[in-house]
Amino acid sequence: MVVILFYDISIHTFLDSPITGIVGINKKNSFVTMNDRREFCMVTLGEEGEVKVERIVKGFPGRGGPYYSENESTLVWQQDDVVLSFLDVETKEAHKIYGTTDSQERVKYAFVADPEKKLVFILVLLAKYEADKPWMYYALYDFKQDKIIYKTPLINGPLYPYMKDKFLYAESVDEDTRVKWRITDMYFKKQEENALTREMTRLQLSVWPSTKTVHRGKRMLLGLTDSPEGKNKLDYYSMRWSEDCLASNNLNILKINQEANSMRSLFFAIRHFFASINLLLRSLSMFLSRPKNISDGRR
Repeated sequence: MVVILFYDISIHTFLDSPITGIVGINKKNSFVTMNDRREFCMVTLGEEGEVKVERIVKGFPGRGGPYYSENESTLVWQQDDVVLSFLDVETKEAHKIYGTTDSQERVKYAFVADPEKKLVFILVLLAKYEADKPWMYYALYDFKQDKIIYKTPLINGPLYPYMKDKFLYAESVDEDTRVKWRITDMYFKKQEENALTREMTRLQLSVWPSTKTVHRGKRMLLGLTDSPEGKNKLDYYSMRWSEDCLASNNLNILKINQEANSMRSLFFAIRHFFASINLLLRSLSMFLSRPKNISDGRR
């Protein structure tokens, strides 16, 4: 069970509006949120228990819709079906781009392809396509140049971060009933397989594109597949690989125990975790909603 206790917490902020949601960021003791004015805010946890909330850029992004980040990057972004609003929380540089200018296309999600160069892959889906034909592509956005610098060919499956300049590609084959996993470079010039992709193909493993179940820094992923015991059961796997994964078969695979007691414990742990997060958000919102002349927990 996860328990969070709050005591003698002071909130120092120039904002007077509540916040909703949090996302991680590559900055110690900090995360990013958004207030009800649709402005990105940095929340910093101090050594003495104080919580500091500061608006990062006034009026930005100013749009509704979900927002995302990556723990290995300083970029945070908000998106809808067409427009993406990117912000570097360290430099406070902000850009808005159209992920697509075609009314027959829509933006699905984005992920940071290269944290150092600040390159972002944006998945674009075609509204109309022929059966058994590719129906998506990725646009590579360069945050520093504020422009899309490359578009992949039309492909049949999503990409996932894997290693530096390498990505996992889950290509749908056999009329979308099977997936073949491969490794590709950023510009789709070379594709290859290794022990990891061969095992993922054998298991017909699935991962979740818009979540962080693949971690390139820790060289691990979480996935699931249909259990041979029955169609209504799923098997969960954890996989880890070595730095020289392309040249060796060094692979660690763990099938996660799904006994009833284990799953029940996991469920309650997850439920208490999110309850604790909600408690944190309610606490922050309560303090931020106070009159302006009361900026902290003391009079």
